[in-house]
Amino acid sequence: MFDNSKVKTEIANVGNVMLRYAIPLEYGVIKDIDKGLADPNKQLKSAGIDKIQTELQAQIDAFLANK
Repeated sequence: MFDNSKVKTEIANVGNVMLRYAIPLEYGVIKDIDKGLADPNKQLKSAGIDKIQTELQAQIDAFLANK
């Protein structure tokens, strides 16, 4: 199970970005997908998605090393 204790703030921030941008993208409200993804991707980076991914990968690597 993922231990999110080191990235709780980032997870909350990413969740807020997803709430703001995901629904219009999912329902096809955004006509130009490439342009429509540029802003959310930038916002996700600012929200800390890379830190979450790094922490997740570190935990996966640790799990596999101990297997």
